[in-house]
Amino acid sequence: SRPKMSHTTIERRYRTNVNARIQSLHQAVLALRIVDRAAVIKAGEPYPGGDASDPEDHIDARGFKIARKCSKANVFGKAVKYIR
Repeated sequence: SRPKMSHTTIERRYRTNVNARIQSLHQAVLALRIVDRAAVIKAGEPYPGGDASDPEDHIDARGFKIARKCSKANVFGKAVKYIR
């Protein structure tokens, strides 16, 4: 049989796994809405609200800058909204 693991270790592993899955969902949903800044500039359109030198800047399809950090509730809400 396997050696007994502490409750703390099991819970930490569980939280890490859940958070990784939420992060994957977050990226999948945003990937469907994000227009890469480089594609916008290449198309000759102005890039609203971003530093052209920052490769991390992204805008959504409506031209709004997307926040880098999103709560878990927002991730779930946006995923449900997208699926519907």
